[in-house]
Amino acid sequence: MPDKKQKPTNSRSTSKSKQSKVSDLTAQVAELREDVRRERADFMNYKRRVEIDRSMLMSAAKSEVIQELLPVFDDLERAFSSMPKDIAGSSWTKGLVQVYKQLQGKMDDMGIKRIEALGSEFNPNLHEAIGFEDGGGSHEVVIEELRPGYKLDDEVLRPSMVKVGKVEKSSNQGSKDIEENHNNNERSK
Repeated sequence: MPDKKQKPTNSRSTSKSKQSKVSDLTAQVAELREDVRRERADFMNYKRRVEIDRSMLMSAAKSEVIQELLPVFDDLERAFSSMPKDIAGSSWTKGLVQVYKQLQGKMDDMGIKRIEALGSEFNPNLHEAIGFEDGGGSHEVVIEELRPGYKLDDEVLRPSMVKVGKVEKSSNQGSKDIEENHNNNERSK
């Protein structure tokens, strides 16, 4: 076998080379850790955005479905308010009234609230005025509700369709007069 001459190794250059590799690897590890940290933060932000988007989509879908059902609810209320006296006491009618009450309960559970309009100060964000009566006062008040309005939490699903009148501002008497006037109008229909 031939004799191989071994070159003497420079321990200093080997040591520097190893230290250089170690520092390069340490830098790469630090960079990879930072990349992983950023990716985790991006993923958490993505999950939060997806959850917000999903929540907004669910709320919009809920609102849309409710708005489609409100006319049916209105029709039921009109049917009950004009129910002939001869069928008012029947068990079938009582059952239908219970179904209606159950529907009202479900609407309450979902956060759907009727906008109380009659006797309240006119608010264009809550009321759609389709009539006006000048009562000689300076305060605009809802004097008749023609179609109820509804809110889902703080969002107006549908404004109340109302008739507005100008009245003198007084605490309780004005509201009582408006309510009495409304009840008289309902009876005359």
